Amino acid sequence: GYSCVFLDGKPGDGIREEGDEAVGVDKGKAVGDRVDRIGRAAAKMVPEHACIYLDAGTTTLALAHYISHRGDLTIVTNDFEVLNYLCDATESQIIHVGGQTNKLNRSSVGPLSTMIISALSVDVAFMSASSWDQRGVTTPDINKVTIKQAAIKASAKKILLCDSTKYAKVATYLAYPLTDLDGIITDRALPLPAQKQIRLMDIDLQTV
Repeated sequence: GYSCVFLDGKPGDGIREEGDEAVGVDKGKAVGDRVDRIGRAAAKMVPEHACIYLDAGTTTLALAHYISHRGDLTIVTNDFEVLNYLCDATESQIIHVGGQTNKLNRSSVGPLSTMIISALSVDVAFMSASSWDQRGVTTPDINKVTIKQAAIKASAKKILLCDSTKYAKVATYLAYPLTDLDGIITDRALPLPAQKQIRLMDIDLQTV
């Protein structure tokens, strides 16, 4: 059977951002069409009876909306907005990883969060990012590096959910190389040369 699926991200075009994810108060508002399409596509990749991880971000919140009707999942997240939504919307089991709170974007980071994730066996991790390129996913916050790396390591399958406006942006810290991913779901505006290079890296790229 399946063990766990991680979701990293949330819905929202035009949402104010700080670091990797949208700032907390505005996270659930102004759900953009691109983010909504990414979330809808990702929902089709969640197996039955899976344990999934939802990383903090707008695209993963969009995904949460499209799987909330299901009751067969174990959903792990470090995102308080995802947690708040799913507590009222789903009968699936929910695990919040706890740890140090990033008040700005309402997520958990740091060694305690990493320790919980490392103890899990996850089927699919859905990751988010505010900056990525052919090298990998980067973040301006060093505290987010270890939790992202732990989610990647704990998961059998890793999928990045991120719209094309974040592509070719680079922050200070490399969270993980793009080659750690099994798949990427983004929108059709991703430049064609980038699409070609990503596919050459043996990554399943979906543009929606």
